[in-house]
Amino acid sequence: MEEKKKKKTQNMREEDRQRILERRRRERARQRKRKAMMMRAAVAGGLVLILILAITAIVLFLLDIAVRKFKFKWPHEIIRSYREKKLQK
Repeated sequence: MEEKKKKKTQNMREEDRQRILERRRRERARQRKRKAMMMRAAVAGGLVLILILAITAIVLFLLDIAVRKFKFKWPHEIIRSYREKKLQK
């Protein structure tokens, strides 16, 4: 009788251990997935930022070329010339 109880409690302990280990494995897997997802999001965010900065740099470069070629004035040049004309009068 006592041996049956011992075996039963040992089996239950082993089952509990197995359940706990399985729960830990699942939790670790979830943590790995979360970490990988966060890394992907960070990389994607960085790529978007780099893309935006590259597009901005290209637009500003082309705008500078257009200003030089067609003799447009930048806003600060327009303001400066307006102030000079005002002072001359």
